[in-house]
Amino acid sequence: VNAVRDVTITSLDFHCATGVSSNVDVEVYSKPGSFDGFEGDVTAWQLIHQDTILTNRRNTPTPLNGFDTSIFVRGGTTQSFYLYTPNKIMYLTPSNLASGELAYNDGNVQLFAGVGVTEVKFSSTSSNIVSPRVFRGSISYDAGSCGNGICDNSETSSTCPSDCTFTEQALQMSPEGGSGAIGAMFSVKALSNLEIYSLDFHSARNGNDQVQVYTRPGPYAGFEFDESAWTLIHDDPNVELERRSQVTPLGEFDSSVPISAGSVQSFFVYAPRKVMYNGGTSEGQLFSSDGNLEFYEGIGLTAKFDGDGSDIYSPRVFRGTIRYRA
Repeated sequence: VNAVRDVTITSLDFHCATGVSSNVDVEVYSKPGSFDGFEGDVTAWQLIHQDTILTNRRNTPTPLNGFDTSIFVRGGTTQSFYLYTPNKIMYLTPSNLASGELAYNDGNVQLFAGVGVTEVKFSSTSSNIVSPRVFRGSISYDAGSCGNGICDNSETSSTCPSDCTFTEQALQMSPEGGSGAIGAMFSVKALSNLEIYSLDFHSARNGNDQVQVYTRPGPYAGFEFDESAWTLIHDDPNVELERRSQVTPLGEFDSSVPISAGSVQSFFVYAPRKVMYNGGTSEGQLFSSDGNLEFYEGIGLTAKFDGDGSDIYSPRVFRGTIRYRA
């Protein structure tokens, strides 16, 4: 789908292929951007809903009654969804559309023709992908209420200036630190609605190299090695890294991260030339705050999603600056 304006996608209804009502397992995955090229790559997707539900007959839509994790989509950006159930999902086979072409538009959200996946979940085998297909169902979303004096999750200063006045701000984390590793994880908590769009950090060595930034809603604890629980929001293979005493700016993320007031969001910064940090006091302890955003002590990692607990160093305080709009 493409968001014409800021929306939060909260649920969907679908048609199950079974001719009788029955209990089925349902999973919904999502990722920023297009699904094209990622049909078989489970690591590119975030599981946002998992349930066992009682379906209706195929001609009556079956509601999911709300995702476990709603998905905010910034106006003008694309978000992909993957609905899976072993009992088959009904869709339409258009004769006049190709995959990726506009199928429906209600002025807030545009739905594009996609693909069907047969037999195997996240199959990359071309014979298991049928195209084009148009999802048969409905998408539930919140487009906010511009003019109510509240800057809703789905509103920005450009879509609703009467409710929102956003300014670019920055929260400095640890200004010093003599240690480093190839990755650092940490959590932040938003005290007001805001959008994290970039960060600066200190590299252990200068030169040109890859830097990746991942994020996930909620704490990182328990997901240190689970790549499928994270969304890659920035991937630059050729960042010009400064010396460790100088700041390396990343510029705008490929996908900015909106966070609702009161919500926790976690980040994982990965750089083969190492990310600098200091030792910290206690993992999960508040380190700094500016009234809009709280930053907590996290961990360092010597390997990326490898499942070895000995690769975690705790506590560690990421050395750099978070850039956000609030």
